[in-house]
Amino acid sequence: MARHLTQITAPLKQYLSARFAKQWRLDKNINMAETDKLPAPLFIAQMRGEAILKSEFFSTLEQKQINDPQSQHYAWQQLISAGRCIQEVIENSTATTFFHLNTQTDYALQCYNAYCIILWDAANTNESLKAKLTSGLINHYLPTLYPTKAKDKTPEQLKKEIAKLLTQQWQLKPEIKESFETKEEEVIFSLKAKLARYSTTTLITITGKRLNNTRLKACKQCLTQLKEQATPLPKALSTMKKDKTAPLS
Repeated sequence: MARHLTQITAPLKQYLSARFAKQWRLDKNINMAETDKLPAPLFIAQMRGEAILKSEFFSTLEQKQINDPQSQHYAWQQLISAGRCIQEVIENSTATTFFHLNTQTDYALQCYNAYCIILWDAANTNESLKAKLTSGLINHYLPTLYPTKAKDKTPEQLKKEIAKLLTQQWQLKPEIKESFETKEEEVIFSLKAKLARYSTTTLITITGKRLNNTRLKACKQCLTQLKEQATPLPKALSTMKKDKTAPLS
């Protein structure tokens, strides 16, 4: 996430440097946490920038089909009211230097007010930056509120992990085979480990109603069992000769 934040902070940093002379700094006597006491130009810029932020915020949520008030309120509280997101942008864009922000008073509010002032200025001079500071900000942080569930591994991926684990235990690489049979309304599914010149070992056998679900379940359970307890090397076939399968080096 931090790496992608530069898509917002880098153009903002460039904008601030180009927009304001290097020697320009906000009067140190101005407390950015006292919104109502800001000089009129800054107060109006803060108010109008805040209005843009609110409008764009909820518009972006609605575009993502986040329409119910509870979800919108939660998103605003976490992404804006909590202050962390805007604070992170402000701190990584040199804005703290321009506005003389400090931690002696309400630092989160100082960052918020500075952000709104910058947003209003950008809305009048740089539409691209305005979009980054509104929808760009939301699109960057919104996924943190709704983390995606990791996708289940496929049976083929699980079988590779099973083979790898058995290879570590046996020092021989097995081939993982499947077998199943159906009886009335159930399926009986098995996973087996096959080694050249060794007896084939049944690793797990389970029953279920649907083949695909049962297959996936068997692979998951088999891998879990192997992690918890090693499986003994199968018995060598009596016909094995001295040129038996060489252990992995």
